[in-house]
Amino acid sequence: MSEKPLLSVKDLSVDLPLEGGTLHAVRHVSFDLKRGETLALVGESGCGKSMVASALMRLLPEDARTPTGRIDFDGTELLSLMESEMRAFRGARIALIFQEPATSFNPVMTVGAQIVEMIRAHRKMTSGEARATAVEWLRRAGVPEPERRFDAFPHELSGGLKQRAMIAMALSAEPDIVIADEPTTALDVTLQAQVLDELKRLKRERGLTLLLITHDLALLPGIADRVALMYAGEIVETAPTEDFFRAPEHPYARALLEALPRGESREKRLHPIEGTVPLLTRTPEGCAFAPRCPYAEGRCRSEAPREKERGDGQGTVRCRRAGVLSAPKSRNDGEALSESSEREADGALLEIRHLSVKVEPKSLRDKAAELLRKAKPRVILPDLSLEIPRARTLALVGESGSGKTTAALAALGLLGSGLHAEGSVLLKGESFRAGAQRPLRFRRAVQVVFQDPFSSLDPRMTVEELIGEALIALCPELNGEERSARIGRLLDETGLPAGSRTRYPHEFSGGQRQRIAIARALAAEPEIILLDEPTSALDVSVQAQILNLLLRLQKERGLSYLLITHNFGVVEYLAHRIAVMAGGRIVEEGPAVQVMNSPRDPYTQRLLASVPRIRVP
Repeated sequence: MSEKPLLSVKDLSVDLPLEGGTLHAVRHVSFDLKRGETLALVGESGCGKSMVASALMRLLPEDARTPTGRIDFDGTELLSLMESEMRAFRGARIALIFQEPATSFNPVMTVGAQIVEMIRAHRKMTSGEARATAVEWLRRAGVPEPERRFDAFPHELSGGLKQRAMIAMALSAEPDIVIADEPTTALDVTLQAQVLDELKRLKRERGLTLLLITHDLALLPGIADRVALMYAGEIVETAPTEDFFRAPEHPYARALLEALPRGESREKRLHPIEGTVPLLTRTPEGCAFAPRCPYAEGRCRSEAPREKERGDGQGTVRCRRAGVLSAPKSRNDGEALSESSEREADGALLEIRHLSVKVEPKSLRDKAAELLRKAKPRVILPDLSLEIPRARTLALVGESGSGKTTAALAALGLLGSGLHAEGSVLLKGESFRAGAQRPLRFRRAVQVVFQDPFSSLDPRMTVEELIGEALIALCPELNGEERSARIGRLLDETGLPAGSRTRYPHEFSGGQRQRIAIARALAAEPEIILLDEPTSALDVSVQAQILNLLLRLQKERGLSYLLITHNFGVVEYLAHRIAVMAGGRIVEEGPAVQVMNSPRDPYTQRLLASVPRIRVP
């Protein structure tokens, strides 16, 4: 007789009212989770993963309609409970690790006080016992100096430390199930590996049951026992993790794996999934994936597919053509990116020579404190030198806090107040002092695409105004007609819809907003672009679209890129050379293939050993 699941979700549906309609966010979702098992719920943004987690915790938006279906947890049906009864389960029996700890912690309470509050709400302990338990959980979650961090406020911790503290708080009441919603999305690879190792250890030692929600497929091997793939509010395929990667049966699963960048395919065009996840303001008549599916036929668009067993009997699939589809396309069958217009690299375009950055006291009070301590100003970058070749990509990698972004911003003359830079930056042989303001010719030649396009694009400006502002500032010689014509060419070049000019940033998807940011950076026809985590907030398929665009623009325009990223799949695909930073210094630099395959420095070896990898046939 099979083991009874600890959590059983049957036919769960969640609707959200919209002006003039209803959003069917979750549609008839069913899955089981056994004690001690890890189930990964994966899919693109907007597919309903986090809404499922909110429904399990009964933390849906206030205007959400009462979910339908059943959520049976260890013999109790959660949807039928009163709110006062649900409090006994929330936190104590089912805990949630939120995606963004910076907004999940109370900013006016210390981290330790919030963990103690969680412990004492669900376990009978004195304040002293709760404090000792909280410190111990901080230690178990990998927080260094846990006694000191206990008294820190959330803003005093780095992103990685905040995420570990969030994990410590979620586990401190010793719940039966932990729902981890994108728990490593903002972490570098070493912190990511440490967080995942901690979750694996807790699973092994305490029989932790884990529902892992993520869009990063590379995290799944080694931690997830099974995978449930969601699309447009429903689960379209379930399978053991190894079988899912070895032989996916749903066309959507195949397309996601085909979109993953890997080093061996560098000169091949990635295969993004055309289109976007539909906005479910009405229930699709047929298969929701049909408009994007290369295998779709007439009935797929008119009849909703039923769930059936996978061909191997290991899981389920919601596709009428599953089992009769042709074998997945080989990675080597991809369309080669044209080499005809690629320009040859010709020496260094940008050189950074002996760059150093120090933190300067910001006020008289700070200066007095420095004098009393007789301490030297804190050095962020002691002595850094780099060269960025023409028409090539240099990837700057390293852990959070290693100085990557500081080095790039110092080279561009964009350091904030309180930071003092020394050294020189050479653009095409012309020298500029590191700490000096850059002239117009430098700012035209060197542009930047920031990590989060939503916060870097003014929400009050249309696309035409955003790009036009850059042209007015950097290309004052253009008249209105010339600016308008260039904006049109940029929109076409970056693959944005023709009607984008009059729309605002919030009206676009994440991938489209990043294209707007790239179009703005291209406005002044620069020769080098700083890419600061350009795909970190994007789904696998949207990431493939952006990488194809960046590589095409490099080949057509001869652009140089300084790429800062935690994603080594992106590094392998896009970078020609890699520079590895640790503690503000370059510890290793060389051709990308050499550094990735034969790292010499022990730090680089440890960094690459932490990179999660999947092998797709």
